[in-house]
Amino acid sequence: MEIMETMVNRSNDIELESTSLSKLLEERLSVPEYQRSYVWDEVDIDKLFKQFEIYHQNIVQEKPAFYLGSIVLHEDEYKNLNIIDGQQRITTLAIINHIKGNSRTQIRYDNLISVRNIKKNYNYILQKYSKEDRN
Repeated sequence: MEIMETMVNRSNDIELESTSLSKLLEERLSVPEYQRSYVWDEVDIDKLFKQFEIYHQNIVQEKPAFYLGSIVLHEDEYKNLNIIDGQQRITTLAIINHIKGNSRTQIRYDNLISVRNIKKNYNYILQKYSKEDRN
């Protein structure tokens, strides 16, 4: 979970940059009202963990960073970065990050469906994958 591509629109200038997940999650992120709810379920989470597993099983000397895909952000007038594309991945990774003890994530969710699904997926990941980490 090292590098992802992000596209940030700052003052009508488009910037393309690569960043780490930890750096992205330190930003003040928010999900605009017009974006769909966070709807990933157990199947989506299991697919993501399977991708991690395959990546970590690949025994190569100089392995490239894990690529999470493109993320599109837009900076608003309050300097928040609105998530335009990548909300499902970012949210799931923020949940995992929180479970691992890093709670610096600053993502604002106003959608009640998203909040409910975040709680549900938090419990799912905690129960299923935390047990595997201990073994």
